[in-house]
Amino acid sequence: MKTLSFENRRVFAAFTRSCANQRIHAERSVCRNDLRAAQDQAKAVLAQGMEMGLSPYPALAALPDYFANPNDRTLSITLTPKPPLTLTALAAIASSPTAAMTLMSPDNLKVTVQ
Repeated sequence: MKTLSFENRRVFAAFTRSCANQRIHAERSVCRNDLRAAQDQAKAVLAQGMEMGLSPYPALAALPDYFANPNDRTLSITLTPKPPLTLTALAAIASSPTAAMTLMSPDNLKVTVQ
């Protein structure tokens, strides 16, 4: 059996490291691609569930598309209670968490995406 010279060992070690680095890089690329695919799939499932759940509320129709594809857009949620509240009525409602939840009904919210 022939032994490797010092120079050949150095070249062989460098080659081995290079192969290992290429393998690690390839595995990371696959993991990143798998992660992106899983994220895209989760976004699509979330958007589909939101579309079904929010279908009775046309004022909230922009939410599923925004969560699936935010793409540097701005989501605005506006509270517009009907009938309009006075400040004293708003203060009374805000003092009770259960009363404050009545403001969050889909009929009082409007969603826009810009």
